[in-house]
Amino acid sequence: MWLNAWSPDESTILYSSSGTTYALDLRSVENSPFLQEDQDVLADERFSHDGRWVVFTAAYGVKEVAEPPDSELFIAPFRNSNVPRREWIPVIGRNMGYSHAPNFSHDDTRIYFLSKRDGHYCVWTQKLTHAMQPEGPPVAVYHSHEVRHNLFYRSGLAIGPNSIVFEQRDLSGNIWLLEPAKAAGH
Repeated sequence: MWLNAWSPDESTILYSSSGTTYALDLRSVENSPFLQEDQDVLADERFSHDGRWVVFTAAYGVKEVAEPPDSELFIAPFRNSNVPRREWIPVIGRNMGYSHAPNFSHDDTRIYFLSKRDGHYCVWTQKLTHAMQPEGPPVAVYHSHEVRHNLFYRSGLAIGPNSIVFEQRDLSGNIWLLEPAKAAGH
């Protein structure tokens, strides 16, 4: 079981278990399926700041490899009942490299996410209409193409009015060359 998101009014928690995202109403302590998908893994659920929408990742091919090869990002209207796939709004499509960790901007007019669409994990943004439809193409916000300083596919994003916080790895190493020990008596 994974705890994924807490609603802005603190009344609902979204959590995942066995391929289903559940909404737990903390006032009534009632639990109901919110998102279900038989063949894909749903993850990274995050509420909009007004609590009316949830952005999430649908990952494909998860069973074959540790890092999913492909994904889509969706937005669904929030309610304490199942939202069928036909109501999901596709924001970032398949075959664009693995995209994940979506999060709404402070004013809910954009989502920010990590994507490997250019061969490296970078921070991207997608502008949204008032109806939560994508508007225009995604735009790179921060490229992380260096081997030493890079983003990891399990990293997440925290978005503020004037900032983005994310984990960036700093990989380094040392090579030591030792002289062979001299034999005793030489």
